[in-house]
Amino acid sequence: MSCSCPYALTEDGIEKKFVTNHLRDFLLTNLLLDKMKRIVKWAGVKGRIMNVSSLAHVNTYMEGIHFDKINDKDSYNDKLAYGQSKMVNVLHANELARCLKNVPLEVITTSYVVLHPNLKGVTKKYFNYFHEEDTSAHAKDEELVRKLWDLELQQYVQIVGGHHSEI
Repeated sequence: MSCSCPYALTEDGIEKKFVTNHLRDFLLTNLLLDKMKRIVKWAGVKGRIMNVSSLAHVNTYMEGIHFDKINDKDSYNDKLAYGQSKMVNVLHANELARCLKNVPLEVITTSYVVLHPNLKGVTKKYFNYFHEEDTSAHAKDEELVRKLWDLELQQYVQIVGGHHSEI
């Protein structure tokens, strides 16, 4: 369920719903990733990274992501912006799983999957409550994934400064 939130920018100049529902988790994951890699290597166990999305990911802008207009007040629609923020969580989880395929870290999208022992090793899947479901066409779009990854890294440097973790 989405809230009706008016358009707003963070102090860093990035649309607030995008930051709240996606970018903050991207930033936290990136800040912790090197430590997580060291811990799973040291402990000899497989770690899990959980990304949260919702069925709202199917209700986004026509092109999927408003890359050139992500901070544009005139094209902002609160419901579509919410859907966009949830869809990029699915895209990000899938791309992170691809990048970490040789690292003992799983990337998943719901706490049920984190805790259920029969789903150990499951990655790059979208779950709605307790059931695996298909994602929207935008959430599978490889071009959107690459453009999103570039945008995330730009915004990471803008907010945090300096260098990001190598994934």
